Amino acid sequence: MDNNALALISVSDKNSLETLCLGLLDLGYTIVSTEGTAAYLSSKGIASLLISSVTNFESILHGRVKTLDPKIFAGILARHDQKTDMQDLQKISAKPISVVVVNPYPFQKCIEAKHTITDAIEHIDIGGLALLRAAAKNHQSVLAISDPRDYDTALYHLQALSVGRSMNDAQMIKAAEKDFLEFKVEQAQKAFSMASCYDAQVAEYFTHSISKNAKKKQVKFPAQLHLSLTKHSELRYGENPQQEAAIYRHSVAHSTSVLDARQLHGKELSYNNYRDAQAALDIALEFDESVAVGVKHGNPCAVAVAKNSAEAWKLAYKADPVSIFGGIVAINTELTTELASSLSALFLEIIIAPKYTREALAILKKKSSLRLLSIPFRTRKKHSFDYQSLPGAIMVQDHDNTSLSERNIECVTKKKAGRKELEDLLFAWKIVKHVKSNAIVVAKQKCTYGIGAGQMSRVQSVQLALAQAEKLGRARNAVMASDAFFPMPDSIELAAQSNIKAIIQPGGSIRDAQCIEVCNIHNIAMLCTRTRHFLH
Repeated sequence: MDNNALALISVSDKNSLETLCLGLLDLGYTIVSTEGTAAYLSSKGIASLLISSVTNFESILHGRVKTLDPKIFAGILARHDQKTDMQDLQKISAKPISVVVVNPYPFQKCIEAKHTITDAIEHIDIGGLALLRAAAKNHQSVLAISDPRDYDTALYHLQALSVGRSMNDAQMIKAAEKDFLEFKVEQAQKAFSMASCYDAQVAEYFTHSISKNAKKKQVKFPAQLHLSLTKHSELRYGENPQQEAAIYRHSVAHSTSVLDARQLHGKELSYNNYRDAQAALDIALEFDESVAVGVKHGNPCAVAVAKNSAEAWKLAYKADPVSIFGGIVAINTELTTELASSLSALFLEIIIAPKYTREALAILKKKSSLRLLSIPFRTRKKHSFDYQSLPGAIMVQDHDNTSLSERNIECVTKKKAGRKELEDLLFAWKIVKHVKSNAIVVAKQKCTYGIGAGQMSRVQSVQLALAQAEKLGRARNAVMASDAFFPMPDSIELAAQSNIKAIIQPGGSIRDAQCIEVCNIHNIAMLCTRTRHFLH
């Protein structure tokens, strides 16, 4: 290796840096570094040149400008196989830089720590990302490294090339150069992706955080949308085995996510598992009381509230002992031995709870495939946006975080709902929000007894929900919730035939008056929320 070969290093993350630098020194590189990195290396007994000794330019503006210099960028961007590029370097007394190792200021950690806007702005990296982009652009000649996890592989390729050259083995050199170029291309892609992700974090911060403190109205939907997403994991497959899939995590933790859960046992989660688990978690997060939630294919099959989660689960299971097969259960309190014994008798995919007793874990872990997830329920974060894809496009909307209280409800019938009925109506309304449209929920004593989901007409969903409740003998004096208005009074007639006592719905149909009249005829209380909950 040419003893004049330069490696420029400027990193925030010092993990594995000593191993990399010692390897580079062994290969004959001269290390050039910025002040902070140089101080760290010096403390470990590793020699490096300050970047100012190369540029003859001291950093200014409290470190804002230290690498933005023609000698540095010319050294990185010069193509080693271009004679004129090398001549241009000589004109300004610059040397080619063959390795660039950069990871930027931790901007995301700064904003997660809720630093001031001034601090956050000072953590926006300019020079580091410029160095990385330049190295990635010139990847034919320069190795750009942005991730400490790649240091060992980088040294492996550099050492392989060095061995081939020292042995003057043309075949070995050719093979090493081919492998090294593939690695440099891979690293260039990674560097550009990291830089793009970093820029997206900054852009999002300016859009949604800084604008909150400005007099100007906050821009919710900017002209360009930048999302910073990092791969969480590759999945075994997507919705079906013929579909490949991966899951990416938004770098800004906007909401309580199943990705925050700690997996205590079982197989890795699949694409469908993640979606269904999030659906179960979202429903459980609606309640402060002890609740048990059963979900299958994204829809709740049974939900119940009781004095404790074991009792809640007994009620939910009795309400629908069939659909939960192969489903997901979420509870919002510690999972006890009693509840574990009940759940272990079933085939379930996932159980979600804030924590488990030692005995409960021992019981449930006997089922090797059962996934056990633990997630704290005390720190709830509301969802901010929903993203839905179209071919070549993405739609963005506010998440439906609307909650309902007695103050938001208008009773539009002669019959008024009693206290117990009102509690059941509010319970059913929390559930119907999470059921695929057209959605109907029949509930009684804070337990669902009939759920109609995803039908093409609302009356079909009503028929399904009522049929299930009738089968259980729980329709009489139950309440019914609808996620959107009733287009016809036929659904009300069906509810009356099943002796439904009260109905909650948004209202807003041109036939509202007819629906109210049918309720009055059958002595049914109807409450209107003026808010609908379509979920497609």
